[in-house]
Amino acid sequence: MTYRTLRMHYNIEVVPSLDVSFAISMCSSRLQEYIVRMDVSNRTLSKSFVLHQLSCVGSKWAISALPSCNSISSVETVFANHTVSCFFKIKDFGTDSCKEAESSSYRCDMALCPGASNDVFDIARSPLADFHYQERYRLGKLAKGPCSFLDFVLISKVVVDNSSKKVPDLQLLSHHECHCSALSRSPIWWLMEGPRNVGHDFSKSYCEVNIQLIVHNFAGHKISVRVVTFDCMPEKSQAVHPQDSTSVQGGWYDVSLENDIKVISSARGTHYGKQSSESISPYVWCSLSSAQIELQPDSCAKVPLKVCIFAPGTYNFSNYELHWKVIPSEGSQMDENDRWSSGGDQGHPFYVTVLQSA
Repeated sequence: MTYRTLRMHYNIEVVPSLDVSFAISMCSSRLQEYIVRMDVSNRTLSKSFVLHQLSCVGSKWAISALPSCNSISSVETVFANHTVSCFFKIKDFGTDSCKEAESSSYRCDMALCPGASNDVFDIARSPLADFHYQERYRLGKLAKGPCSFLDFVLISKVVVDNSSKKVPDLQLLSHHECHCSALSRSPIWWLMEGPRNVGHDFSKSYCEVNIQLIVHNFAGHKISVRVVTFDCMPEKSQAVHPQDSTSVQGGWYDVSLENDIKVISSARGTHYGKQSSESISPYVWCSLSSAQIELQPDSCAKVPLKVCIFAPGTYNFSNYELHWKVIPSEGSQMDENDRWSSGGDQGHPFYVTVLQSA
């Protein structure tokens, strides 16, 4: 034997330098906006990283800083064995016009360090686009259930020690988080819209307030939604009716102390009144008591509602419920035990103040 082959075997484990995670929750005041928390952990023992850029993949989603904040992150550098948290907003521009997206403060790419606004990388070009395609394909196989369309790309830089030699000046790292979804107990989200302050002369007639309930389906299947409204429930009476019929404060109530004894002023003096759980509601729903709608995937529908108010006051129109049932598309099946297959939830608080006008 003139030669001998020597084979060597190595076990190499490659771990990411930064551990990035996202938590998304829906904004309670706007239907297409979400609040996002991004946690970035530096796992290394000696290296530090500068957060350079955060991007949303595609033109459907856009990023914006929180109100009164100039940047997403207040910390530029993530030191070794440290963790930073960043809060920001994202918005779905899938149904909005391009002009609105361009004129707003939202954009797909957000610079995270000062002076880097003109040094933003295009994630739609190679090699970042190639890396993201591979990550999305790999994570798509591991994801349970339907995959969403919200992907993040975080670009960071290695902080280079000036004393070190033969090290390139720029070392970029890209972190791809795919199939992120909002934290929700249901496949639908709803929002009530209408006037917040109304003036009316109750000496002539009762007051009618027109409001609408916007329901959005962000699931991948068609959903049947049933909206049911209730008049004031006995255990949650919302009006304070004084014993004196001459009092004009029958519609006012205290949300936090609605079962406590309250002092009520009238023309004859001051007396005490206790809220009755069986009192008549100061308002009623005067539209349909229930409505049935069907929503296609990623679509919205508006349910018109009307409330008749009989006395001035501040009212919480949250005494309604939504019941949904997912309708699987042809050729697909859905587990009946899935928490998204069917369910129901109560309405979100919506306060309206009605004042007596001359």
